[in-house]
Amino acid sequence: MIDSGSNLSDHCPLILNINIPNIKKLPGVGKNRIKHQMQVTYRWDLGDIMQYYALTGELLMGIDVPMHLLSNGSIGDTLNAVEEINSFYNNIVFSLQKASYASIPRKKHNF
Repeated sequence: MIDSGSNLSDHCPLILNINIPNIKKLPGVGKNRIKHQMQVTYRWDLGDIMQYYALTGELLMGIDVPMHLLSNGSIGDTLNAVEEINSFYNNIVFSLQKASYASIPRKKHNF
């Protein structure tokens, strides 16, 4: 733990160093996916932000955090750790998308 004294928060600062091997680009991720995503615009100004906030809280609380990956010592099976981290990340993204689909209207980009 490092504390310079300039942090006036009551939270303790932490430093975490993680070495993750390079991962090849996933198949199916390319220009078509990006082009498809750009065709829809979220209208956050017309959405129910309180519903989005409540849904994200509910959905994110249901995600299991792989805390065992942060324990002291070696990670062990690196491929398994990468899969768990990717799964954790995908669950977060899916939860945020699901909440936005339910509470934020979308319009086509050329609307």
